[in-house]
Amino acid sequence: MGMRLVRAAVLLTFVGFWLAPVSARGTLDADEVQLKRALEARSGEMLETLRLWVGTNTGSFNQVGLERCSKMLAEPLSRLGFALEIVPGKALGLPGRPTQTGPLVIARRPAPSGVEGAPRFLLVGHYDTVFELSSPFQRLRIDPNDPGRAIGPGVADMKGGLVVLLFALQALAESGDLDRAGWTVIFNADEEVGSLVSRARIEAEARRADYGFVFEAVRPDGAMVRSRRGVGQFRLEVSGVAAHAGQAHAKGRSAIHELALKVVRLEALTDYSRGITFNVGTIEGGTKRNIVPERAYAWVDVRYDDSAQAKEILEGLQLIVQDSAVKGTRADLWG
Repeated sequence: MGMRLVRAAVLLTFVGFWLAPVSARGTLDADEVQLKRALEARSGEMLETLRLWVGTNTGSFNQVGLERCSKMLAEPLSRLGFALEIVPGKALGLPGRPTQTGPLVIARRPAPSGVEGAPRFLLVGHYDTVFELSSPFQRLRIDPNDPGRAIGPGVADMKGGLVVLLFALQALAESGDLDRAGWTVIFNADEEVGSLVSRARIEAEARRADYGFVFEAVRPDGAMVRSRRGVGQFRLEVSGVAAHAGQAHAKGRSAIHELALKVVRLEALTDYSRGITFNVGTIEGGTKRNIVPERAYAWVDVRYDDSAQAKEILEGLQLIVQDSAVKGTRADLWG
């Protein structure tokens, strides 16, 4: 019973969004073919659901939009008989960014009593995106050159996956298979900023599950992703000495100058052959054109293939932080 449900869940994960031909996903049994056809018949409804969710801005720092979208996601699960737990957002703890997260939505539907040995599934997805209200990228549109391709903030990462999740559950409910397992669904609103608040709850629920699916996008060829690269985020801040750029330039110690030198060294740590990348994504600093900048900082994204590389990466970061080329400056690292 458990393996049949696993196969059905995998099938629905692919079919629900991509609606691929049966031959592209392997041989399906009669029940799975029926589920696939039922989902194909609802493709228009899926698109309109995706359009609504994508049209609701859920940038990681848009508290109002996250609150609104959390209700959109929770309501259909409630109709399927899931018990809802809405955990209010909490402070992210990011330096210089006091904004709190959006709500964490946890929905549970235990297997009915009397169903022995029912497997427990954990289905996970995030509804925040990297596109804030200030972004011009706000609405879903269909690619005029490819009618099967939707474009919009979160279409792939990952509101499209959330549509898959919802319609898969609805199809399993209609087929009667939803009652053959226990289900927990988690929607978090802080994934794009590191899941700093939601991670502990997700890990706790994962320890109670037999099977887990994360509804991020598949590979371009449709292959399932079974693991992701490690990721780290860091804030590097440099402090210097402010001075007038004309009358007292020599007395100043430029934080921007020191940070620029450190950025070059950070980027040089990238090693594609070993799967290690450093990306300095944003830089800010200074106050006015004619003042030697006293402060500057950068946000750094780090990716790696092997968890054993984490120690090496941290050591490399610390060496750059501790070594100052511009005398009179110092650096601090958060992350």
